[in-house]
Amino acid sequence: MTRRFISVSLAAMLLLLTLAACGGDTSSVGNASNSGNTSSATGSGVATNPCANGSLNAATADQLCHATPQGRVYVADQLANRVSVIDVATNQAYTSIPTGSQPHHVAVNPANTEVWVTLYGETYMQVFALSDNHLIAKIDLANDRSDDLVFTPDGKLLFTSLGNGSQVAVIDTSTYKLVKKIEVGNTPHGIRVRPDGKEIYVTNTLSNDVSVIDVSKLAVIATIANVGATPFEVSFSNDGSAAYVSNFSGSSIAVIDTATHTRTAIWRTGQQPAMIWVSADDKILYVASTGEGKLVVMDTTAKGKMLHHIDSGQETHGVVQAGNKLYTTNIKDNTVTVIDPATDQVITTIAVGNAPNGLVYTPYKGPGGS
Repeated sequence: MTRRFISVSLAAMLLLLTLAACGGDTSSVGNASNSGNTSSATGSGVATNPCANGSLNAATADQLCHATPQGRVYVADQLANRVSVIDVATNQAYTSIPTGSQPHHVAVNPANTEVWVTLYGETYMQVFALSDNHLIAKIDLANDRSDDLVFTPDGKLLFTSLGNGSQVAVIDTSTYKLVKKIEVGNTPHGIRVRPDGKEIYVTNTLSNDVSVIDVSKLAVIATIANVGATPFEVSFSNDGSAAYVSNFSGSSIAVIDTATHTRTAIWRTGQQPAMIWVSADDKILYVASTGEGKLVVMDTTAKGKMLHHIDSGQETHGVVQAGNKLYTTNIKDNTVTVIDPATDQVITTIAVGNAPNGLVYTPYKGPGGS
């Protein structure tokens, strides 16, 4: 059964930590929260903010009160059993969130209030609050393990690939409950939603095809065959007219016409391509080349011509854009590399946990941010 966890307001959480640190009585915190009073209070009844008054120890303050004016990048450190949190403004990994076994991919809901984590070593998923990193829910997947994940644009449903079989799980995000499992191809992995929210594309690594799920029907409406060897991840053009699939064993990118559900081209790329990021103008693909340890820059207007190979780190696997910067995960180096896409130059490298894999950007600014 799905386990539910009661959300605690940030103010109440901060008050608990403050009182505990000072040896105070925490028994009234729940009553204050339930009455609608979200501010902390001293014994004299004067409202105070633990983030501002210096009552928290440095580690707690950094986790709960850290402002991120340019947003955050969350990184699944698969062999460290944690998610690292990077401040985009400073390019510092300032805290981490303990997770279940082998966190693999992460996604932030459209409301920018929760981060969801798939776990390679568990048969459940976890959901954490962006406000204070507390655990909101564990979602039972009925003996399956989740790989990749994606929200519908309205945030009502989450789809996750179940890589130990041939199914995709559908989760109701309001109840944190499993709604349905949909049969797809063999060993599904990458999963993304078309920008209009109507279809979900799923790469099936052992059947070398892509399943297309109709979101309104929660059923497969097409299977795109022969996309390449070990289709791994998928991304869309911003207008949704094209899908790009990385073929991990084929060292290629398959181009799919989403109107006809047909493969229209195969482009050569770096060795063992994994995640793909599409530029805002749809002219550039950034492809994480795991086998080369590089970020490959490809021109979509010139039949996928490879323009640059940026040295990013050993076993570069994930890539995401955050503002005017690109972030890559490097599995073997235990790092995240920050790249300026305007110059294709490395800005800095950030140490994270062991074997970083999936990553996601959110514009969430932290407590007090808008």
